[in-house]
Order: sequence, then structure tokens, then C-alpha cells
Amino acid sequence: MKCRVLTVKEESDILVVQFEDSPFRSAAGGQPCDFGTIKTKTFEGKVTEVLFNNLVEVKSIKGTLESGDVDCEIDQDRRKLLSRMHTAEHIFFKALEKELKDLELVKINLNEDLSYLFVKAKDLTWDNLIKAEEVANQVIKDSKPIKEFKIKKSDILKYPELRIKEEKILDDKVRVIEIKDYDKSACSGTHCKNTSEVGNLLISKFKSAGNGKFEIVFTLDVLEEMYKFANVARLASGILGVEVDKLPSILKNTRQEVESYKKLVRHQKLDMNEELLGDIKLLHNSFVGVEKKELINGADKLLDEKTVLLFQNSAKKPQVLLFVSKDLVLDANEMIAKVVENFGGKGGGKKDFAMCSIEKDEDKVLEFVKGMINS
Repeated sequence: MKCRVLTVKEESDILVVQFEDSPFRSAAGGQPCDFGTIKTKTFEGKVTEVLFNNLVEVKSIKGTLESGDVDCEIDQDRRKLLSRMHTAEHIFFKALEKELKDLELVKINLNEDLSYLFVKAKDLTWDNLIKAEEVANQVIKDSKPIKEFKIKKSDILKYPELRIKEEKILDDKVRVIEIKDYDKSACSGTHCKNTSEVGNLLISKFKSAGNGKFEIVFTLDVLEEMYKFANVARLASGILGVEVDKLPSILKNTRQEVESYKKLVRHQKLDMNEELLGDIKLLHNSFVGVEKKELINGADKLLDEKTVLLFQNSAKKPQVLLFVSKDLVLDANEMIAKVVENFGGKGGGKKDFAMCSIEKDEDKVLEFVKGMINS
């Protein structure tokens, strides 16, 4: 398409181009900006960023760009894929909103391969996501028409079902994207004309981001991804020796058994060996795979006057945790530094508590600590 360039400024190795009316869409609504090319008989460049007020950043490939008429070509394949991603996000979020009444949209980050949805909720599980995913894919399959229209900002109350963050609307007009008989949302991005254009949607992973926030990752055109998940399920089925459809219940039982084991370990860790070195009491014991948090919490119940407490914990790397009662002149941080110096690893801490990982001779640590106390 023919467009008119008003000014060209060179900043570093990037051209900042001022259009009379830019055909390239800027980033908005979580959707990235358009990419594309600008050409004349003597110039060719790639659009790398679209700013506001018809400003575009261009990476020069050849020639010199001057003001005047240019040929602009938008990367339509990329725009179409991002439109599909954006439409999929609208469909899925609405489905999840029906599943979780307290759901709140925080932000979206759309990309060509994987896209990210950040939400806030009291709780979110795979069960919620799978149910919403099923609803979303059914809406896609139902071939619902999608249209856009504008309303006055003052008329928002006439549309109680409209999903909108009113504080983000700066204009007097609100652009609304409507999926027939399903959803209305205020949005400035590009979208499909029909839900069937999305193809299909898969939630590939999710995780807690803390403070009631969750990150959800989704993708489209999921045949290859589905084969990967199927392979993982089949391999797990072979390892456990059960049918694929029984995996969730087997894994749930396994997790309960692990939690029971952790509780057992927490009770056992209070059994300590005691030795008297002069007038200093040394409490010590070795553990396997106990969480550091559990050992640290247990130390409060064991630490007495004139007491040194030594935990050795064999995890991925052997760990040494050292606690010193406040009435002793011993310094746990200095003692741990000497442990690291002699046994390798790294660590540190404070006068009354320090810890480290070690790299060798785990069985000699106890005698080394005794030697420091005696000296």
C-alpha cells in the first residue's frame, strides 16, 4: 500500500519515521505491534517497532529513506496469528471467569508461539483450567461470529455484561469486541471474524506467581503439543505399571504418602545425639532429604543455654546447619567459613546461625566442629 512519509530521523542505527497516516498498528491490549517492510526504488527497511502518533522505527537494509511516498507491506501472517491468539484469550478468559467467580484479569502477553495470561483468584487448579479449556474449545468449534462496534464511554452502564477496565479508557468512545451470545469486552487489539478461525487452544502450563496471582501459558494449533503430552502420559503409565486414565489417582495417592513421610521425618528430627565438650553442650544428628525450613524451625525447641546445635542434611548436596546459643562467644558464621575452607562448598550466615553446602568428606564434619569447640 502507498503511504506518505513526512520526516525521517536517524537515531543510532535505527530510523524513526513519521508517517502522515501509519498503516502499522502499535502494541496495545497485550498484543505486540505490527512488523513489516518499507520500500522505495532506492530504499528497503524492516519495521521493528511501532510508536504512537504515526511514528515507526525502521531498521535499514539498503539505501537511504527520504520523505515522500513509500510502499508499505504489513506482515499479514504474523498479524493473523496474533489476532487468533488475542481472540483465543478472550474466549478462554470468559470460560475461566464462568468457572471462577472471583477471577480478575491482571494482564496478557501475546506472542506468536506461546502466550501468557496473568490472573488473580483465591485459588486456581488444573481442574479449573481443564474445564474452562473444554468450554473454550467448544465455543471455537461453534463458529460464533465476532464483531466490533463503538459505544460512548458515558453509556457503559447500559452494557452490564461488558468486561472493561474503565480507568484505562482515555477516549470518549469505547471499542467493543462481541462474540455472539458469549462475551463482550472492551479491547483495542485485532481479532478474528469468527471463533472457528482460532483453530484450537491448549493450556500447556500454569504456576502461582504469589499473592493470589497465577500465570497461565496457552498455545494454538496444538497437535504436536498434544502428542508430547500423550507421550509423557504413556511413559509415566509404563513406569508405574498402570493404565493412563488411572495416573491422576495413583499420583494423588503417591503425593499423600510423601506428605506422610515428611510428617514422620519432622517428628524424628527431634531425636538428637548429645555430647558435653567442657561446659558446652553439643547436639548433633544427620538426616536425609529433610527440608531446611523444617530443620530451622525445629532448632528453636532444641537450642538451650551454652549449646551448639549441628544438623547435617544429605540432600542434592550435603548441607551443614550450625546454631550457637547467644550466651557463647562462639561465632556460627566464622565456624561455617572454616567448614567451607576445609570441605569445599559455599555458605554463610550470622553469629547465632549459619549454614553451607559441602563438597567432600561429609563424615568428617562432626569431628571438625568438635575440634573448633574444644579449641
